[in-house]
Amino acid sequence: MVLQNRYSASAAEVLASSLQAQKRATIIGEVSYGKGSVQSVIPLNDEQAVKLTVANYMTAAGKQIDEIGVEPDVTLSGSENTWEQQALALVKARALDSGIRFVRKNATKE
Repeated sequence: MVLQNRYSASAAEVLASSLQAQKRATIIGEVSYGKGSVQSVIPLNDEQAVKLTVANYMTAAGKQIDEIGVEPDVTLSGSENTWEQQALALVKARALDSGIRFVRKNATKE
């Protein structure tokens, strides 16, 4: 699981969206910041420069991240102060479900 909030940005969004697309992690929290562009600063003289966007991050599915963000698989509600309890409950539920599936798959019939 990857926990993200509205301040998760840039490379964190690239990582989260990649793990999500490959089904390697469940993204939980809220929509990320949406900082999906790469800028380059080009000095013009001693006092001026141009900040130029030279690339945009895209998800593996080809969706734009910039100004949109990464949508979580599971949205956590309430304040961030309650997220720890919600995330822990989700982890416990998933672990229990995995354990039940393992036992059912490997149980021997007598």
